[in-house]
Amino acid sequence: MKRYNKILFIVLLTLASCASSTNLRLYYYPVHDLERGKVYAYRSSDVFNKHFFVALKSKTEMGKSYLYIEMFDGDFKMLSSTKELLTEEMAEIVEFGVNKDSIINYLDVRTNMSFFWFFEEPSLFIGKSENKTFQIKRMFQNAFVNYLYQGVEYSSAYITQKGSGDLYNSVMSDYNMTDLYFAKGIGMVAFKIEKPGSKKEEFVLDKMLNMNEWRILRGAN
Repeated sequence: MKRYNKILFIVLLTLASCASSTNLRLYYYPVHDLERGKVYAYRSSDVFNKHFFVALKSKTEMGKSYLYIEMFDGDFKMLSSTKELLTEEMAEIVEFGVNKDSIINYLDVRTNMSFFWFFEEPSLFIGKSENKTFQIKRMFQNAFVNYLYQGVEYSSAYITQKGSGDLYNSVMSDYNMTDLYFAKGIGMVAFKIEKPGSKKEEFVLDKMLNMNEWRILRGAN
């Protein structure tokens, strides 16, 4: 009887532990809504008329779901290009390139973790190019922060991000993201950038553009 009670206690403890874990899958970008592509336009909360853009497009290839992510600064300079495979456990990086000398250089992916649906440990991405390292570590802080978008308040999962490595420091020093906030059904609704010797600058989601609006904004045909 004691053995049965002990086993039952362990099972209940395990179930309670699983129930307390937060599934962040629905807080990540909604791939079903990104098949035609969208661009998330962010504005600085601290500097007037300062912007940041994230272009998103989902595709199904060979029965697998992929998400393409391109990040641009306010002058439409592409900072990075990412291809992620969405699995049952996480978003994992298949390809990753960074802007170096105005050219997107694709890295040799060594560790491919980007975003866990259940953050039981930090996700870790490591890429290398010419013996230089680009590393990003993310962790869910078991906390939610409210952000307003289009008049609606969203409870947003708080993810910390730490970038490191000689390549990261050389190409991302002006765009060092440290705090990310993901809202259910939207994805990244806000983030903070920290520059050397400066306080963190917050960017919040202002609007979403379709691809035609994005081309017009960039002045491209």
